[in-house]
Amino acid sequence: QNEGHFIYPFGSSPDGGFENEILNNNLHNNKFGILLEGSIENTINKNNITNLKNNSWAIKLNVSSNGNTIVWCPGGSTMHYSSDNGLNWQASAGAGSNLKPVSDRVNALKFYIYDALNGRLLISTDRGASFTVTNSGLPSVPDWQSGDASIRTVYGREGHIWLAVPGGLYRSVNSGADFGKISNVEDGGRVGFGRALPGNDYPAIYLSGKVNG
Repeated sequence: QNEGHFIYPFGSSPDGGFENEILNNNLHNNKFGILLEGSIENTINKNNITNLKNNSWAIKLNVSSNGNTIVWCPGGSTMHYSSDNGLNWQASAGAGSNLKPVSDRVNALKFYIYDALNGRLLISTDRGASFTVTNSGLPSVPDWQSGDASIRTVYGREGHIWLAVPGGLYRSVNSGADFGKISNVEDGGRVGFGRALPGNDYPAIYLSGKVNG
C-alpha cells in the first residue's frame, strides 16, 4: 500500500538497485535505483518526475511525514527538494552531494542527513530547503564502508534518530543535537523498527549487528 515503515522497489536492495517499480502505479520502469522511505499518501505522479529519469541509478529519495515534500539526491549531484509532487525541484542549500536524506516521522518540516565520511549530522527545519550541521561529533565511516552505516527515524516520535555504524549503535531524542551510545551493541549495520510489543509504547527495534559479543 501507499504507507508503511519502508517501501522498497521490486528487485532492489534497501539502498537502490536496477529496473525497479514502485507499488500502486506511483513510479514505473524507472531503470534506476530509488529509495522511498516514509509515508506517501500523496501520490507521486510519474508524469511529474520525468526530470528525475536518466540522471543516475544511485538516487535516494525521502518523503516528509505528511507526504507534501520530497527530498532526493541523485548520484554525483546535490540534494534537491520539491513541494509540488515532483513538478518543480530546487537545490537544497548546505546539503552537499551523494548523501541520503531521512525525514522526521512527526514534524513535516524536518529532514536529516548523516554525513558518514565527516561524522556529522545535518538538519533541515524548512522542508529540505536548507541544511545546517547540528552535530559534528559522530563516528565517521570511510567511503568504502559507508554501506555498513544507516540512519533511521522513529514513527510517532519527533526528533528520535537511530544511527547504526561499524562499532556501535547510537540514539538521539532531540533531533540529533546529542547522541548516546547503546552500551551493549558492539557493531551496527542496519537498524529498523516494527510494531511495539504488548505493554510497550516504543516501537520494536530491529538491528543487523553484534550485541553482547
